[in-house]
Amino acid sequence: MNNPARWLCTDLWLFPAKPLPTPDYEIEGLQNGGNGSIIGAVESGGAMKVLPKADSAEIPERKLTHYALNPSGDKNKAYAFKSALGFDTDNANLLIRQIKAKVGKYPAKPKGHNGFGETYEVIIDITGPNGKTAKVLTGWIDDESNGEMRLVTLHVD
Repeated sequence: MNNPARWLCTDLWLFPAKPLPTPDYEIEGLQNGGNGSIIGAVESGGAMKVLPKADSAEIPERKLTHYALNPSGDKNKAYAFKSALGFDTDNANLLIRQIKAKVGKYPAKPKGHNGFGETYEVIIDITGPNGKTAKVLTGWIDDESNGEMRLVTLHVD
């Protein structure tokens, strides 16, 4: 072994002796008393990469009421939202309002072009009616057919 990797051990965590490569995003700080919400993630250029058109992004209510929060649509997603956060079809509007208010404040990860438009992933801290907070992964498309940024999927992460 000409160049063995060196590791530092502290309690149960192993850290490489040399710094890891710079990640796509660096954490600037936390909000809400340090509950893990990201205030800003910046790329090496210094600007936070947020969802394009976040201010006008569309969230089809049916995506939640007929699918993600509806046990008849996707029982696993519906169960996860109900048990983790307390969301169901009766309070879908509360989830929609929170996503709209927060989507432009979290980093957006480009996922590539799917044949219909550019797609993105945004993981958002959502607080449910039960008072619990969890990370919710949201998937978006910048639809080439109409120029609209639209929610296409979501689930408790």
